[in-house]
Amino acid sequence: MLGLQLPAVAGLPRASSRSRWPPSRAGPPSWKWPYFGPTDGINRAGRPAGVTCTLRNLGGQLAENVTATLTVPAGVKVLDGAQKKLDRLSLYLPKNLDWRIQAEKPGKLDVRLEVSAPRQNQLLLRRHWN
Repeated sequence: MLGLQLPAVAGLPRASSRSRWPPSRAGPPSWKWPYFGPTDGINRAGRPAGVTCTLRNLGGQLAENVTATLTVPAGVKVLDGAQKKLDRLSLYLPKNLDWRIQAEKPGKLDVRLEVSAPRQNQLLLRRHWN
């Protein structure tokens, strides 16, 4: 809460104002993903490549015990574990989740990311890239 009291001016009544800062939001967590895709400019078959997702919570409550699971097609390995966990996703503060994958053959990939938290909406992201 932010309070503001203006100084008295001769002949005018004393004024004050109160408003919430930052403005409050109500409701459950609300996911937003500004980016989901490759981290490297050029990816080659047989070599590790990065995948990243930036998650934001624009809702009215913290998102707790967030789980993100990366699913890749056959012939692609997730080198550092498909599941990542965040203890909490604060309001407005983005968090990055990173994976390393490796494909046996060149070609388009259908990479899927599922983000969930207990008692909160589930988010499904799908990304295709070469």
